[in-house]
Amino acid sequence: MYITSVSASLSCGAITGDPAGLARSTQTEEGVNNYTIILSNMNNPILRAHKKLLNKQPPQVARLEFINSLFEGYDGWEILIDMRCRKFTEDLVYQKKNADGTKNKSKVTDPKSGVKYEKYGHLSDCFDYALCLCINESWNKFRSSRKVLETTATPIYGTFNF
Repeated sequence: MYITSVSASLSCGAITGDPAGLARSTQTEEGVNNYTIILSNMNNPILRAHKKLLNKQPPQVARLEFINSLFEGYDGWEILIDMRCRKFTEDLVYQKKNADGTKNKSKVTDPKSGVKYEKYGHLSDCFDYALCLCINESWNKFRSSRKVLETTATPIYGTFNF
């Protein structure tokens, strides 16, 4: 995935996502959370992975409007996604929107295992968080200029290049 701007380029080598991942779940031991697990698996001097999170989770509707604005060239940004990122592009194409402007994360059942899970929305959530974090000047500018909430029955993500 490449993200470029007319006046800048983005280089953000951080482990990021939902700040709620810092919480210890019932599945982990004391002092262990999603990020400690990820960082321990990426302990490599070449990668130099580090955790970088927003203070709190950005409101989903504002986040989605921001990402769609970026796809339309907001603040000079252009987002190009490699066509080999199939699961990611599938997530962007098939993610549906609720009437209130949030993502519809309906559950589907795996026919083989019988396990229920949310098929779409997780990769695009990570993408949203990363962009809000890594191009925070544009994100803050967008939030401060945002006036009216518009929701439609169109796909969550508008046009994007891959």
